[in-house]
Amino acid sequence: MANSLNRRQFIGTSVLAALGTTAQANNWVFPHAGQFPSTKAIGNRSLTPYFLGEDLVRLLQLVDMPQDSRDALTINLDYFQLGKAWQIATKELMEVMTGIREIWQDESQKDKAQTQFALCCGQIAHRTFTKTLGHQNENDLPEAAIYQDVYLLKMLQNADPHKRNLDPGAAITEISIENVQEIFHLVQQRNLIRMHTIRPEFSDIDTWLVEFISYYEQMQKDNLTYAAVYCKPDAVKLKSFVYEPGFYRESDRPVQATRNLQLSRMGNIHQQAKGLLDAKPESIYGKALQAGLLQIMACSNYVMESISKKELTRVIS
Repeated sequence: MANSLNRRQFIGTSVLAALGTTAQANNWVFPHAGQFPSTKAIGNRSLTPYFLGEDLVRLLQLVDMPQDSRDALTINLDYFQLGKAWQIATKELMEVMTGIREIWQDESQKDKAQTQFALCCGQIAHRTFTKTLGHQNENDLPEAAIYQDVYLLKMLQNADPHKRNLDPGAAITEISIENVQEIFHLVQQRNLIRMHTIRPEFSDIDTWLVEFISYYEQMQKDNLTYAAVYCKPDAVKLKSFVYEPGFYRESDRPVQATRNLQLSRMGNIHQQAKGLLDAKPESIYGKALQAGLLQIMACSNYVMESISKKELTRVIS
């Protein structure tokens, strides 16, 4: 009982539960009903793009953007994140954006336009995240990505004054790697159960079962890997993968702004917005945030017919 209580206390003062939840959201590629994703299709399993997406949508509160565009992304955040899994060439993407522009002012098609807008913006933003992060190989989860994900989780926790402060390089000894893995696993199991898409494809049940088992096994391996790095980070690898490339800096203007928004530290919102678009972030995370923000604003300008198709293509390419 004591061990169980300690584990609950540890979870309550950390972001471990968030890791399990976001891992599930990231691994899933939103298949059609009756299908199950191939493990080859879920190669980009890093958590950082998911958090970048959340932070980017938060920053929309600080920029000059029509309320309809802002609402389309905040209300349809799931579709925005779904854009990560959508593979589409720029030419075809622009055709979809043009279709959205044509119906944007039609009140009877508002939901359709806003949902598609969120999906397109998500695809554009996640494509930028992938390019900026530079290590998101299709069928791989690089060690650099794991260390950066875990570092980010700890920085998110440290930003909250109500949670215990974690030294990113220090070992966590009050809970075992196996217990942390179990936490991730239990959270993901509950998420899998909730998914209505987890239904066999009866026309090819053998393939469905093979893919399900493969996915489940990969999920367990990822959980163990993350748990090990979370509890016992290697100092040399942390330096190589996080500190030397300048992965995340709290001093970057976009990072400061989104953390304040996340923790409801609104203060003078006009002061927070000042210089946001002209800032020169130094970290990989900050650069990805700012680049994504500029692209989403261009998408909004396009559907509002204030910039041309050529200009939007230039911004998102």
